[in-house]
Parts: sequence; structure tokens; C-alpha cells
Amino acid sequence: MDMTDTTLIAELADRLRDADRSSVPIEPPTRSHPGLGVDDAYAIQTRNIDRRGAEFGTGLCAGDVVLPGALHRMVTVTPGDVLRAEFAHRGAVTARFSGSEVRR
Repeated sequence: MDMTDTTLIAELADRLRDADRSSVPIEPPTRSHPGLGVDDAYAIQTRNIDRRGAEFGTGLCAGDVVLPGALHRMVTVTPGDVLRAEFAHRGAVTARFSGSEVRR
């Protein structure tokens, strides 16, 4: 899919949002649009994350942690902890926790 097709991205984001709100499952978007790729999936999710933030009058800030689902149980962190997560085909991320407070 051409990433410039913002109309399709918006349509799929709307369908996923509506399914989430109604708790009614829908067919995976890749069934009807087999050309969708990882970048498209990120564009769809980014649209819904931005929309959700706007609904609550907030957004993501530097230092915010996004939990995309139950990939792992929640863990307690304390200043000085270092956590690393590796994602197949996407790379890795390392988080170092300091004692300083993030101000918004």
C-alpha cells in the first residue's frame, strides 16, 4: 500500500476504534487489504493513539511509557533500574530510570 493513502489509513483506524468501543470483533484489516505493511499498521495505531489523547485532553510527552498490551506483566521500577526489550524485526529499546521527576 502507498503510505500516502491517508483516506484508507483513516478508514481502517475508524473501523478499529469502532470495534474497540463496541467490543465487536472485526476481520483483520490485512484480509481486505493484503498489501498493508508494518508502517501502515503504525500509521493506523498512531492515528488512534492521537485521537484517544485528544479525547482525554492530553497526549504523549517525552518520558511517557506506552504499554501496547499484555506482552508482559507490569514490573516495579526504581531509580537506577535499566530495562531492555528486544522486538523481532524491529530492534530493541533500553530504558534507564532516574530519580528525577518528569514535569509536564
